[in-house]
Amino acid sequence: MSIAEITPQEFDLFRSLIEQKVGIGLTQEKRRFLGRKLARRIKELSLSSYASYYRLVGSREGEAELARLLGMVTIGQTQFFRGDHQFTLFADKLLPQILERKKDGGRVRFWSAACSMGQEPYSIAILLLEKTRQARDLDMKILATDVDRESLRFAHAGRYPGSVKAEVPSPYLSRHFKLEKGPGGEGYRVREEVRRLISFRTLNLLTFPYPMAGPFDAVWLRNTMIYFGAPAKKAILAEVQRLLVPGGFLCLGGSESLLGLDARFSLLSHAVYVKS
Repeated sequence: MSIAEITPQEFDLFRSLIEQKVGIGLTQEKRRFLGRKLARRIKELSLSSYASYYRLVGSREGEAELARLLGMVTIGQTQFFRGDHQFTLFADKLLPQILERKKDGGRVRFWSAACSMGQEPYSIAILLLEKTRQARDLDMKILATDVDRESLRFAHAGRYPGSVKAEVPSPYLSRHFKLEKGPGGEGYRVREEVRRLISFRTLNLLTFPYPMAGPFDAVWLRNTMIYFGAPAKKAILAEVQRLLVPGGFLCLGGSESLLGLDARFSLLSHAVYVKS
């Protein structure tokens, strides 16, 4: 069965739904991109049209499929230790400051707020184990959230293709990953010592207030704010500010800035802020 190209009117229906649910405003340039993804899924479900798929994701029975649709447009391309500058800054300067505050005990909490397929929180966890002996003894945890349940299932499993060898420094790869071989070829699984530092949870960043109690010592909200308009950005930042400890750190993507959005954060380094 061949699915015709999505019409502008059909695209507008899905665009409005996506913007309502996760605040992402798709431009007309994304019409064919979304149409191809929808057509593939419509065939997989043996449906007949974009209209039938739209009815499905709008129904009570289609909640899981709606989450899958949102994942189509929100899933991020990421990799281990993406943005070397920030991870170096975290390991060499931010983490020592955080641990100095907790030298007499207490919880240490981090939040990867749009974790996609898990590479970011696993990178953070590896650095905790590499850079401080206390990581094994302190009450130290990472919360990793994303709106896409499929991505979270992948992240929770912690299995990655052999290509991660190009992303993870060799010493880290040997200490924190287990080589696995199967019918699909060579792959790596994150070791349990790393995985048990992380809790994966579903979270829509536009659902306020956020359910977690916090407070967090550092939050990674990278390459996410670019999808939202100014009102949504300000609401998200207000929640992040509420959940951060005084002096806590916020890491954004390299092309993102808080300029004109929230004066309660001070710029520390490129795309890294501290709660004033």
